[in-house]
Amino acid sequence: MSDYIDRHFTWSKGNPLYSLLKQEKVENETDEIITKAYREAKSNIDTTSFTSFDDIIEKVKQAASSIGLLIENPATSIDFKNSFIKEGNISLHENNVPFRLKGKGSKRLLSIAIQLELAKQGGIVLIDEIEQGLEPDRAKFLAKRLIDNNNGQIFITTHSSNVLVELKATDILLIRKNESSSFAFNEDFQGTIRKNPDVFFARKVIVCEGATEVGICRALNDYLISKGEDSLALLGVALADGKGSNFTEYCENLNKAGFDVCAFCDSDDEGINNKKDSLKTAGISIVDCENNNAIEQQLFNDLPWDKVKGLLYYAIKEKTEQSILNATSKNNIEELIKTDNKDIRSLLGGKAKGYKDDNGKKKEGWYKRIDHGEFIGKLWFESLEELTGKKLKSQYDELLKWIREI
Repeated sequence: MSDYIDRHFTWSKGNPLYSLLKQEKVENETDEIITKAYREAKSNIDTTSFTSFDDIIEKVKQAASSIGLLIENPATSIDFKNSFIKEGNISLHENNVPFRLKGKGSKRLLSIAIQLELAKQGGIVLIDEIEQGLEPDRAKFLAKRLIDNNNGQIFITTHSSNVLVELKATDILLIRKNESSSFAFNEDFQGTIRKNPDVFFARKVIVCEGATEVGICRALNDYLISKGEDSLALLGVALADGKGSNFTEYCENLNKAGFDVCAFCDSDDEGINNKKDSLKTAGISIVDCENNNAIEQQLFNDLPWDKVKGLLYYAIKEKTEQSILNATSKNNIEELIKTDNKDIRSLLGGKAKGYKDDNGKKKEGWYKRIDHGEFIGKLWFESLEELTGKKLKSQYDELLKWIREI
Protein backbone atom coordinates (compact mmCIF):
# COMPACT_ATOMS: atom_id res chain seq x y z
CA MET A 1 0.00 0.00 0.00
CA SER A 2 1.76 3.17 -1.20
CA ASP A 3 1.20 6.30 -3.28
CA TYR A 4 1.27 4.36 -6.57
CA ILE A 5 -2.17 2.83 -6.36
CA ASP A 6 -4.12 3.89 -9.47
CA ARG A 7 -3.70 0.40 -10.93
CA HIS A 8 -5.51 -1.04 -7.89
CA PHE A 9 -8.79 0.16 -9.40
CA THR A 10 -8.42 -1.76 -12.68
CA TRP A 11 -9.36 -5.35 -13.47
CA SER A 12 -6.05 -6.30 -15.13
CA LYS A 13 -4.09 -9.37 -14.05
CA GLY A 14 -1.87 -8.99 -11.00
CA ASN A 15 -4.02 -6.32 -9.40
CA PRO A 16 -6.12 -6.73 -6.22
CA LEU A 17 -9.51 -6.49 -7.97
CA TYR A 18 -8.52 -9.30 -10.35
CA SER A 19 -7.42 -11.39 -7.36
CA LEU A 20 -10.82 -10.88 -5.73
CA LEU A 21 -12.50 -12.00 -8.93
CA LYS A 22 -10.35 -15.14 -9.06
CA GLN A 23 -11.51 -16.08 -5.55
CA GLU A 24 -15.01 -16.56 -6.93
CA LYS A 25 -14.24 -17.79 -10.47
CA VAL A 26 -11.79 -20.31 -11.85
CA GLU A 27 -9.01 -18.76 -13.95
CA ASN A 28 -10.46 -19.72 -17.34
CA GLU A 29 -13.82 -18.25 -16.37
CA THR A 30 -12.08 -15.08 -15.20
CA ASP A 31 -10.36 -14.63 -18.55
CA GLU A 32 -13.65 -15.31 -20.35
CA ILE A 33 -15.41 -12.68 -18.23
CA ILE A 34 -12.88 -10.02 -19.17
CA THR A 35 -12.91 -11.04 -22.86
CA LYS A 36 -16.69 -10.85 -22.86
CA ALA A 37 -16.52 -7.44 -21.23
CA TYR A 38 -14.25 -6.23 -24.02
CA ARG A 39 -16.76 -7.39 -26.62
CA GLU A 40 -19.64 -5.75 -24.79
CA ALA A 41 -17.66 -2.53 -24.55
CA LYS A 42 -16.87 -2.54 -28.24
CA SER A 43 -20.49 -3.06 -29.22
CA ASN A 44 -22.04 -0.59 -26.85
CA ILE A 45 -19.52 1.39 -24.81
CA ASP A 46 -21.95 4.04 -23.64
CA THR A 47 -24.36 1.62 -22.00
CA THR A 48 -22.02 -1.15 -20.89
CA SER A 49 -22.52 -1.97 -17.22
CA PHE A 50 -19.97 -4.80 -16.84
CA THR A 51 -22.49 -6.74 -14.76
CA SER A 52 -20.02 -9.61 -14.28
CA PHE A 53 -18.16 -7.43 -11.81
CA ASP A 54 -21.19 -6.25 -9.82
CA ASP A 55 -20.80 -8.72 -6.95
CA ILE A 56 -17.18 -7.73 -6.43
CA ILE A 57 -18.01 -4.04 -6.65
CA GLU A 58 -20.66 -4.47 -3.94
CA LYS A 59 -18.08 -6.15 -1.68
CA VAL A 60 -15.63 -3.33 -2.28
CA LYS A 61 -18.35 -0.73 -1.62
CA GLN A 62 -19.21 -2.36 1.72
CA ALA A 63 -15.54 -2.72 2.69
CA ALA A 64 -14.91 0.95 1.86
CA SER A 65 -17.93 2.00 3.92
CA SER A 66 -16.59 0.06 6.92
CA ILE A 67 -13.45 2.22 6.97
CA GLY A 68 -15.23 5.53 6.40
CA LEU A 69 -15.40 5.94 2.60
CA LEU A 70 -18.83 6.42 0.99
CA ILE A 71 -18.93 5.54 -2.72
CA GLU A 72 -22.01 6.61 -4.66
CA ASN A 73 -23.11 4.61 -7.71
CA PRO A 74 -19.92 2.59 -8.19
CA ALA A 75 -19.59 0.81 -11.52
CA THR A 76 -17.09 -0.65 -13.94
CA SER A 77 -16.55 1.16 -17.22
CA ILE A 78 -13.96 2.01 -19.84
CA ASP A 79 -11.32 4.51 -18.76
CA PHE A 80 -10.20 6.28 -21.93
CA LYS A 81 -6.74 7.23 -20.72
CA ASN A 82 -5.43 6.16 -24.13
CA SER A 83 -6.92 4.98 -27.39
CA PHE A 84 -6.39 1.25 -26.80
CA ILE A 85 -8.86 -1.02 -25.10
CA LYS A 86 -7.07 -3.39 -22.74
CA GLU A 87 -7.46 -4.79 -19.23
CA GLY A 88 -6.03 -1.67 -17.61
CA ASN A 89 -8.76 0.47 -19.16
CA ILE A 90 -11.53 -1.45 -17.42
CA SER A 91 -11.66 0.16 -14.00
CA LEU A 92 -13.83 1.29 -11.10
CA HIS A 93 -15.88 4.44 -11.62
CA GLU A 94 -18.09 6.56 -9.38
CA ASN A 95 -20.85 8.46 -11.14
CA ASN A 96 -19.05 7.75 -14.44
CA VAL A 97 -15.79 9.32 -13.19
CA PRO A 98 -12.72 7.00 -13.06
CA PHE A 99 -11.71 6.43 -9.46
CA ARG A 100 -8.08 7.20 -10.32
CA LEU A 101 -9.16 10.85 -10.66
CA LYS A 102 -10.40 11.00 -7.05
CA GLY A 103 -8.47 12.67 -4.24
CA LYS A 104 -5.49 10.99 -2.65
CA GLY A 105 -7.32 10.13 0.57
CA SER A 106 -10.29 8.53 -1.19
CA LYS A 107 -8.01 6.49 -3.45
CA ARG A 108 -5.96 5.22 -0.53
CA LEU A 109 -9.08 4.25 1.43
CA LEU A 110 -10.52 2.34 -1.51
CA SER A 111 -7.22 0.56 -2.15
CA ILE A 112 -7.10 -0.47 1.52
CA ALA A 113 -10.71 -1.68 1.36
CA ILE A 114 -9.97 -3.84 -1.69
CA GLN A 115 -6.91 -5.40 -0.11
CA LEU A 116 -8.64 -6.00 3.22
CA GLU A 117 -11.19 -8.08 1.33
CA LEU A 118 -8.32 -10.15 -0.07
CA ALA A 119 -6.76 -10.54 3.39
CA LYS A 120 -9.96 -12.00 4.85
CA GLN A 121 -8.90 -15.42 3.61
CA GLY A 122 -5.47 -15.03 5.18
CA GLY A 123 -2.90 -12.59 3.98
CA ILE A 124 -0.68 -9.64 4.78
CA VAL A 125 -1.55 -6.00 4.12
CA LEU A 126 1.24 -3.40 4.10
CA ILE A 127 0.21 0.26 4.46
CA ASP A 128 2.88 2.95 4.23
CA GLU A 129 2.15 6.23 6.05
CA ILE A 130 -1.46 5.34 6.77
CA GLU A 131 -2.40 8.95 7.54
CA GLN A 132 -1.42 10.35 4.12
CA GLY A 133 -4.23 12.22 2.40
CA LEU A 134 -6.64 11.73 5.32
CA GLU A 135 -8.09 14.24 7.75
CA PRO A 136 -7.05 13.47 11.37
CA ASP A 137 -10.47 12.07 12.33
CA ARG A 138 -10.50 9.77 9.29
CA ALA A 139 -6.98 8.54 10.03
CA LYS A 140 -8.02 7.73 13.62
CA PHE A 141 -11.19 6.00 12.45
CA LEU A 142 -9.28 3.93 9.91
CA ALA A 143 -6.68 2.84 12.48
CA LYS A 144 -9.43 1.79 14.89
CA ARG A 145 -11.29 -0.16 12.19
CA LEU A 146 -8.15 -2.00 11.17
CA ILE A 147 -7.67 -3.11 14.78
CA ASP A 148 -11.30 -4.20 15.22
CA ASN A 149 -11.69 -5.93 11.85
CA ASN A 150 -8.40 -7.69 11.25
CA ASN A 151 -8.75 -11.16 9.77
CA GLY A 152 -5.28 -11.24 8.29
CA GLN A 153 -2.04 -9.55 9.28
CA ILE A 154 -1.58 -5.80 8.86
CA PHE A 155 1.63 -3.77 9.01
CA ILE A 156 1.39 0.01 8.95
CA THR A 157 3.92 2.82 9.22
CA THR A 158 2.96 6.22 10.59
CA HIS A 159 4.29 9.60 11.65
CA SER A 160 0.91 10.67 13.02
CA SER A 161 0.06 11.05 16.70
CA ASN A 162 -3.62 10.76 15.70
CA VAL A 163 -2.98 7.20 14.56
CA LEU A 164 -0.75 6.32 17.51
CA VAL A 165 -3.39 7.06 20.17
CA GLU A 166 -5.75 4.51 18.61
CA LEU A 167 -3.27 1.64 18.90
CA LYS A 168 -2.48 -0.70 21.76
CA ALA A 169 1.01 -0.17 23.12
CA THR A 170 1.75 -3.85 22.58
CA ASP A 171 1.06 -3.48 18.84
CA ILE A 172 3.64 -0.72 18.34
CA LEU A 173 7.27 -1.04 17.27
CA LEU A 174 9.54 2.01 17.28
CA ILE A 175 12.11 1.99 14.47
CA ARG A 176 14.90 4.56 14.48
CA LYS A 177 17.16 5.58 11.65
CA ASN A 178 20.53 3.80 11.58
CA GLU A 179 19.51 1.30 14.28
CA SER A 180 19.50 -2.43 13.55
CA SER A 181 16.58 -3.36 15.82
CA SER A 182 13.21 -1.97 16.85
CA PHE A 183 11.84 -1.23 20.33
CA ALA A 184 8.69 -3.13 21.33
CA PHE A 185 6.40 -1.32 23.76
CA ASN A 186 4.64 -3.13 26.60
CA GLU A 187 1.42 -2.30 28.46
CA ASP A 188 3.24 0.08 30.83
CA PHE A 189 3.50 2.58 27.97
CA GLN A 190 -0.23 2.80 27.22
CA GLY A 191 -0.86 5.86 29.37
CA THR A 192 2.20 7.65 28.02
CA ILE A 193 1.17 6.96 24.42
CA ARG A 194 -2.41 8.15 24.97
CA LYS A 195 -1.38 11.30 26.87
CA ASN A 196 1.73 12.32 24.93
CA PRO A 197 1.77 10.63 21.50
CA ASP A 198 3.74 13.45 19.84
CA VAL A 199 6.91 12.70 21.79
CA PHE A 200 7.38 9.32 20.11
CA PHE A 201 8.39 11.08 16.89
CA ALA A 202 11.13 13.13 18.58
CA ARG A 203 14.71 12.36 19.57
CA LYS A 204 14.73 14.08 22.95
CA VAL A 205 11.90 14.71 25.42
CA ILE A 206 11.44 17.28 28.18
CA VAL A 207 8.98 15.70 30.61
CA CYS A 208 7.20 18.57 32.36
CA GLU A 209 5.59 18.04 35.75
CA GLY A 210 2.44 19.82 34.64
CA ALA A 211 0.77 22.26 32.27
CA THR A 212 2.60 25.24 33.78
CA GLU A 213 5.99 23.77 32.91
CA VAL A 214 4.79 22.85 29.41
CA GLY A 215 3.80 26.49 28.88
CA ILE A 216 7.17 27.70 30.19
CA CYS A 217 8.99 25.44 27.72
CA ARG A 218 6.80 26.73 24.89
CA ALA A 219 7.77 30.26 25.95
CA LEU A 220 11.41 29.17 25.92
CA ASN A 221 10.97 27.92 22.37
CA ASP A 222 9.48 31.28 21.32
CA TYR A 223 12.33 33.09 23.07
CA LEU A 224 15.00 31.05 21.25
CA ILE A 225 13.31 31.63 17.89
CA SER A 226 13.10 35.39 18.57
CA LYS A 227 16.88 35.40 19.09
CA GLY A 228 17.44 33.65 15.77
CA GLU A 229 18.40 30.35 17.40
CA ASP A 230 17.23 26.84 16.51
CA SER A 231 13.73 25.86 17.65
CA LEU A 232 13.02 22.84 19.84
CA ALA A 233 11.49 21.03 16.87
CA LEU A 234 14.58 21.62 14.74
CA LEU A 235 16.72 20.16 17.53
CA GLY A 236 14.47 17.10 17.80
CA VAL A 237 13.03 18.06 21.19
CA ALA A 238 9.41 17.38 22.18
CA LEU A 239 7.45 18.30 25.31
CA ALA A 240 5.49 15.82 27.43
CA ASP A 241 2.98 16.72 30.15
CA GLY A 242 3.97 14.48 33.06
CA LYS A 243 0.69 15.20 34.84
CA GLY A 244 1.71 15.20 38.49
CA SER A 245 1.77 11.73 40.04
CA ASN A 246 2.54 10.04 36.69
CA PHE A 247 5.59 12.21 36.21
CA THR A 248 8.35 9.79 37.19
CA GLU A 249 6.63 6.93 35.35
CA TYR A 250 6.64 8.96 32.13
CA CYS A 251 10.33 9.76 32.60
CA GLU A 252 11.26 6.13 33.23
CA ASN A 253 9.21 4.75 30.33
CA LEU A 254 10.58 7.20 27.79
CA ASN A 255 14.10 6.54 29.01
CA LYS A 256 13.58 2.78 28.58
CA ALA A 257 12.37 3.41 25.03
CA GLY A 258 15.71 5.00 24.20
CA PHE A 259 14.79 8.67 24.34
CA ASP A 260 17.10 11.29 25.82
CA VAL A 261 14.98 12.56 28.73
CA CYS A 262 15.08 15.73 30.80
CA ALA A 263 12.77 16.03 33.82
CA PHE A 264 11.58 19.62 34.39
CA CYS A 265 9.88 19.75 37.77
CA ASP A 266 9.24 21.36 41.14
CA SER A 267 10.87 20.37 44.43
CA ASP A 268 7.78 20.45 46.66
CA ASP A 269 6.54 16.89 46.06
CA GLU A 270 8.19 14.32 48.32
CA GLY A 271 7.03 11.47 46.10
CA ILE A 272 8.95 12.93 43.16
CA ASN A 273 11.89 14.13 45.27
CA ASN A 274 12.44 10.61 46.62
CA LYS A 275 12.81 9.24 43.08
CA LYS A 276 15.14 11.88 41.68
CA ASP A 277 18.30 9.96 42.56
CA SER A 278 17.08 6.85 40.75
CA LEU A 279 16.12 8.96 37.72
CA LYS A 280 19.62 10.46 37.64
CA THR A 281 21.17 7.00 37.94
CA ALA A 282 19.16 5.93 34.88
CA GLY A 283 20.71 8.79 32.90
CA ILE A 284 17.79 11.22 33.10
CA SER A 285 18.70 14.90 33.45
CA ILE A 286 16.78 16.87 36.08
CA VAL A 287 16.08 20.59 36.12
CA ASP A 288 14.21 21.49 39.29
CA CYS A 289 13.59 24.25 41.81
CA GLU A 290 15.45 24.84 45.08
CA ASN A 291 14.51 24.49 48.76
CA ASN A 292 11.30 22.50 48.23
CA ASN A 293 9.89 25.24 46.00
CA ALA A 294 7.29 24.92 43.30
CA ILE A 295 8.01 26.83 40.09
CA GLU A 296 5.55 29.55 41.14
CA GLN A 297 7.48 30.11 44.38
CA GLN A 298 10.77 30.17 42.50
CA LEU A 299 9.44 32.81 40.15
CA PHE A 300 8.08 35.05 42.89
CA ASN A 301 11.35 34.67 44.83
CA ASP A 302 13.76 35.39 41.96
CA LEU A 303 12.14 37.68 39.39
CA PRO A 304 12.73 41.45 39.49
CA TRP A 305 10.02 43.29 41.40
CA ASP A 306 8.41 44.78 38.30
CA LYS A 307 8.00 41.25 36.91
CA VAL A 308 6.58 40.06 40.24
CA LYS A 309 3.94 42.76 39.89
CA GLY A 310 3.35 41.52 36.34
CA LEU A 311 2.69 38.02 37.70
CA LEU A 312 0.26 39.44 40.25
CA TYR A 313 -1.67 41.60 37.77
CA TYR A 314 -1.98 38.63 35.43
CA ALA A 315 -3.42 36.52 38.27
CA ILE A 316 -5.88 39.32 39.08
CA LYS A 317 -7.02 39.40 35.46
CA GLU A 318 -7.51 35.62 35.38
CA LYS A 319 -8.84 35.02 38.91
CA THR A 320 -10.39 38.41 39.91
CA GLU A 321 -8.96 40.88 42.39
CA GLN A 322 -11.20 39.76 45.24
CA SER A 323 -10.07 36.14 45.00
CA ILE A 324 -6.43 37.27 45.25
CA LEU A 325 -7.23 39.46 48.26
CA ASN A 326 -9.08 36.58 49.92
CA ALA A 327 -6.14 34.26 49.32
CA THR A 328 -3.58 36.69 50.75
CA SER A 329 -5.81 38.11 53.52
CA LYS A 330 -5.14 41.67 52.35
CA ASN A 331 -7.55 44.57 52.11
CA ASN A 332 -6.27 45.98 48.83
CA ILE A 333 -3.74 45.22 46.11
CA GLU A 334 -1.56 48.17 47.13
CA GLU A 335 -0.55 46.25 50.26
CA LEU A 336 0.93 43.57 47.99
CA ILE A 337 2.83 45.78 45.55
CA LYS A 338 3.96 48.92 47.38
CA THR A 339 7.24 47.49 48.68
CA ASP A 340 9.54 44.72 47.51
CA ASN A 341 10.09 42.45 50.47
CA LYS A 342 10.80 38.78 51.08
CA ASP A 343 7.63 38.10 53.07
CA ILE A 344 5.33 39.38 50.32
CA ARG A 345 7.20 37.34 47.71
CA SER A 346 6.89 34.24 49.89
CA LEU A 347 3.17 34.87 50.51
CA LEU A 348 2.39 35.32 46.83
CA GLY A 349 4.45 32.32 45.74
CA GLY A 350 2.81 30.06 48.30
CA LYS A 351 -0.70 31.05 47.24
CA ALA A 352 0.13 31.00 43.53
CA LYS A 353 1.07 27.31 43.57
CA GLY A 354 -2.26 26.32 45.18
CA TYR A 355 -3.36 26.24 48.79
CA LYS A 356 -6.09 25.22 51.24
CA ASP A 357 -8.51 27.82 52.54
CA ASP A 358 -9.61 28.20 56.16
CA ASN A 359 -12.16 25.42 55.68
CA GLY A 360 -9.56 23.02 54.35
CA LYS A 361 -10.84 23.27 50.79
CA LYS A 362 -8.14 22.97 48.15
CA LYS A 363 -7.76 26.00 45.91
CA GLU A 364 -6.21 25.63 42.49
CA GLY A 365 -2.98 27.43 41.67
CA TRP A 366 -3.02 30.64 39.68
CA TYR A 367 -1.08 29.48 36.63
CA LYS A 368 -2.08 25.83 36.10
CA ARG A 369 -2.68 26.09 32.37
CA ILE A 370 -0.37 25.99 29.38
CA ASP A 371 -1.24 29.54 28.31
CA HIS A 372 -0.58 30.77 31.86
CA GLY A 373 2.77 29.00 31.76
CA GLU A 374 3.59 30.71 28.47
CA PHE A 375 2.94 34.11 30.06
CA ILE A 376 5.08 33.56 33.14
CA GLY A 377 7.78 31.96 31.00
CA LYS A 378 7.87 35.11 28.86
CA LEU A 379 8.44 37.23 31.99
CA TRP A 380 11.19 34.82 33.09
CA PHE A 381 13.16 34.91 29.85
CA GLU A 382 12.78 38.67 29.46
CA SER A 383 14.56 39.01 32.82
CA LEU A 384 17.61 36.80 32.27
CA GLU A 385 20.13 39.64 32.47
CA GLU A 386 18.79 40.52 35.94
CA LEU A 387 18.83 36.95 37.26
CA THR A 388 22.58 36.40 37.69
CA GLY A 389 23.16 34.24 40.75
CA LYS A 390 19.49 33.24 40.98
CA LYS A 391 18.11 29.71 40.69
CA LEU A 392 15.96 30.73 37.71
CA LYS A 393 19.12 31.61 35.78
CA SER A 394 20.76 28.26 36.53
CA GLN A 395 17.54 26.44 35.54
CA TYR A 396 17.55 28.28 32.21
CA ASP A 397 21.22 27.45 31.66
CA GLU A 398 20.67 23.76 32.50
CA LEU A 399 17.69 23.49 30.16
CA LEU A 400 19.53 25.20 27.33
CA LYS A 401 22.62 23.03 27.78
CA TRP A 402 20.55 19.84 27.63
CA ILE A 403 18.54 21.05 24.63
CA ARG A 404 21.69 21.82 22.64
CA GLU A 405 23.49 18.58 23.44
CA ILE A 406 23.68 16.22 20.47
